[in-house]
Amino acid sequence: LNIILVHLNGGENMQTTLTYTDLAENYNEISRICHETKEPVYITKNGQKDLVVLSNEAYEEYDKNIVVSKNGIFK
Repeated sequence: LNIILVHLNGGENMQTTLTYTDLAENYNEISRICHETKEPVYITKNGQKDLVVLSNEAYEEYDKNIVVSKNGIFK
């Protein structure tokens, strides 16, 4: 498992990309990374983007911002 993290600070792009096999074999480590960074982890399957994984806390914050923007109120 080789994980590369580039954090979303100061306009830099953050992207963590792992394979489906990495997810299946290293769930606890990936969960820890999601919780610590509060950033998405991208999962590929057969070389193609397949899933985006977030901690529940990060997802709820994202979801809250989407609801706010749908109501015409932007942060």
